Amino acid sequence: MANIEVDGPNKTIKVDSGNLTLDIPGDIILDADGANVTFKDGGTSVLDISNSSTDAVITVSTQDKDLIIKGDDGGSAITALTIDMSAAGQFHFKDGTAALPIISNAGDTNTGLLFSAADTMAFSAGGTSQFTMADGVIAPVTDNDVDIGTSSLEFKDGYFDGTLHCDVLDLAGTEYTSIGGSDPSSADGDSLGTASAEWSDLYLADGSVIYFGNDQEITLTHSADSGLLLKHTATADDKPINLVLQTGETDMAADDVIGKISFQAPDEGTGTDAILISGAIQAVAEGDHSSSSNATRLEFMTGASEAATSQMTVSSGGIVGVGAGVPGDLGVGIHVKTGDSGGDVHNDADELVIEQAGAHVGMTFLNSGSNKQTINFGDDGDNNIGQIEYDHSGNTMKFTTNTAVGVQIDSAGHVTQPLQSTFMTQQTGALTVANTHTLFSTNTTERWDVNSDFSGATFTAPVAGKYVLSVNVLWESVDSDTAFEARITTSNRNYSMWRNNRDYVGGGTTYVYNGACVIADMDASDTAHVVHVGPTAAVHVSGAWSWFSGYLLG
Repeated sequence: MANIEVDGPNKTIKVDSGNLTLDIPGDIILDADGANVTFKDGGTSVLDISNSSTDAVITVSTQDKDLIIKGDDGGSAITALTIDMSAAGQFHFKDGTAALPIISNAGDTNTGLLFSAADTMAFSAGGTSQFTMADGVIAPVTDNDVDIGTSSLEFKDGYFDGTLHCDVLDLAGTEYTSIGGSDPSSADGDSLGTASAEWSDLYLADGSVIYFGNDQEITLTHSADSGLLLKHTATADDKPINLVLQTGETDMAADDVIGKISFQAPDEGTGTDAILISGAIQAVAEGDHSSSSNATRLEFMTGASEAATSQMTVSSGGIVGVGAGVPGDLGVGIHVKTGDSGGDVHNDADELVIEQAGAHVGMTFLNSGSNKQTINFGDDGDNNIGQIEYDHSGNTMKFTTNTAVGVQIDSAGHVTQPLQSTFMTQQTGALTVANTHTLFSTNTTERWDVNSDFSGATFTAPVAGKYVLSVNVLWESVDSDTAFEARITTSNRNYSMWRNNRDYVGGGTTYVYNGACVIADMDASDTAHVVHVGPTAAVHVSGAWSWFSGYLLG
């Protein structure tokens, strides 16, 4: 049995050899009024447990030595916790001998996981604090300074209940500057892609909307299975949608294309001509642009068996040109041009110009069935006061003036002039006239007077022209061979036909016959009548023998 000595001023229990076992039925209580319990090995202090203002302080007494907590895991000895005294009091969690993250005091510059005093956990690496976690928010210490994953070590799944904000997100080696509902920190505060790092493809769902402007007043909306809708959402007056095509050219010259919209079917299976540009609309400079000129024409282009070429143009002067590859350059309105004739147009007829070179030129009206085709002429009081009409039901052509048909051509080519000035009067009652008296002045019957130009015994020319005038007079009871004349007298000329013998005797009565037909040149308002020249005589009462007529020849 070992000796136990209680000796010296410090009351030392000394065992000469073997182990000292305290085996008591109750608790082992160490009550040191010096506030310190020291563990030694061969007189060298290894560990102290002390009281510091009622705080329990565990101190590893040997310099640069660690406090290690070990255990048994399934029969294997493990090191569960190492407090590294050589690294300013950091915790090293270990798996075997491999050091895992360190927990140390906030502000420490060594590698490890840092606890701060303000409810914040700080993480450091390489001696520099990298990011912190406080109130559920993980944030880097320096902006744009911490990566999540690497180009070769990617995370698998990520779950977010909210919005992911980032400068660069690297997913399997592909960098993205935003994802999902990523928002800039302020209005106009970020861009999508850069000049050297562009996005590739953009996929948007049915009905997706792209908003433009701080007020989002301009929208571009996907219409499912239809197209895109560009809209100005403002409801006030004069708020149209305005799509501007701009060129960056700094020196616009004649025939430079300023902007162009093209139409194409590039996936057409037959290829060749089928996949060329089928149609286009383009704005083309008509001349060199300057500080005082930006003359430009619009070209409307279509294709037949080649890339689309210009078929219709609108010039800077407003001339609409129609014709393959030829811009309109005549008149002030529509110029249909299939060839350059080298001619010009009169200012009084330049709103519609049809031009061809070396071939027939014409205009066609087409209709179906027994219908009509009409060209109307109107003014501010009447929209068809003049008219040209072709009626397919009877194949007639009519020319109307002052709302009435003036000339008509039937299917056999007969030309009638329903309004042409013409008249005829006949002697149907007794009339005895002396020399120079006007014939047909009384007791006459007016058979017709189109245009009402005949009055009394006088015809008045309504317009200047050539008039056919005819007269036939039969005198009765003539007992002398004195000359008789029915003289056609106009404002500027006399037309005579003399008779100087009695030429017919019937029923005991002697008659003299006189007839004439002339083409008279008359001015508007000139008059014509028939004068009796000869002895006093009676005109035979019969419309078949005594009459005066005329009409406008042209």
